[in-house]
Amino acid sequence: MSTLSVCCLARNEELFLPKMLASVRDIADEIIILDTGSTDATIELAKAFGARVEIADWNDDFGAMRNKVLSYATKDWVLMLDADELVYAERIHESVDVSLRKQTLMPLQSEIEIHHYGFTDGKPLRRIRNRRSFEAELNKNPTDSFVRTHLALSLFLEKDYHKAESYFDIILTTQSRDLTPEARSIIMALLAEIYRLQQKPVQAKMQAQRAMRLMGGNSLAEYIMALVDIDEKLYEVAERRLQTIDSNMLTQRFFSVHKGELYTEIIKCSLRGGKFDQAFQYAELMLETPTHDGMMIGGALCEKKRDYTTALKFYQHALPISPVPSEVQAKIENVERILAAQEAQE
Repeated sequence: MSTLSVCCLARNEELFLPKMLASVRDIADEIIILDTGSTDATIELAKAFGARVEIADWNDDFGAMRNKVLSYATKDWVLMLDADELVYAERIHESVDVSLRKQTLMPLQSEIEIHHYGFTDGKPLRRIRNRRSFEAELNKNPTDSFVRTHLALSLFLEKDYHKAESYFDIILTTQSRDLTPEARSIIMALLAEIYRLQQKPVQAKMQAQRAMRLMGGNSLAEYIMALVDIDEKLYEVAERRLQTIDSNMLTQRFFSVHKGELYTEIIKCSLRGGKFDQAFQYAELMLETPTHDGMMIGGALCEKKRDYTTALKFYQHALPISPVPSEVQAKIENVERILAAQEAQE
């Protein structure tokens, strides 16, 4: 049987690390943490989970640090995770096919899903670290379209849309021959999203349509078209478009949309149209692929129906993925009080 090493770089990750370690301890044959200068309880927490902890000074070279932690791995396979990622046994969330294609290997769909919270935790330093690493790499290899694409993605995640747009434009105008039609189509879809976020709906739709013409079945472009419809308050149009999207095709090269996000937008459109039963049906589907908004809406719908037991289930699913856990905990405690009062009356 094949064995697995889980490797992770960490620094002051006491908030996220226990969740990550708990999510992999049943599948990992060894867990290796390379700590780069923690001043909190990161090292102690890692050791408590049985992880091997190595120490290194951060040298502002992410690639070198990654290679260092990988050098400690001794098992057949290696899974490299950030401290703020969780592994779930469903479907892969981020694309990893680039390195496979370089080895002439074809990627296969996995039943593993990785949830990454680092870009939603309100801490910009994590994003800046990634961007600086890609900037340094691009300075060394200015014609590397792969690095330029990931730098553009980092800028996109930092919400520096103007710079991200310029990098994506350079890729499409001067380096498009380095990319497959699929990759070009996904970059066009991301440009459409940048236009949408900059409140340029006409350009957003044009770019999304270009992406769909280049690659039929570009679910990401279709999803962004639906978001433009929502921005323009065309909720029924958006709902119909969202319902035609194959959720399994939202994991694309370079970028992906969580299936739960698709369902969340359908729920919001359903509520706008007064379709409460449909909204609840999609919320139930999301219990397997939860988002914070979807779980909170599901809980609120259940409370409206006085189904407090199911409401509690939704809020409990929301708690570990909430950007504001205290608010969800307050909801849980309120529902538990109601359930306790009901039980006392019986």
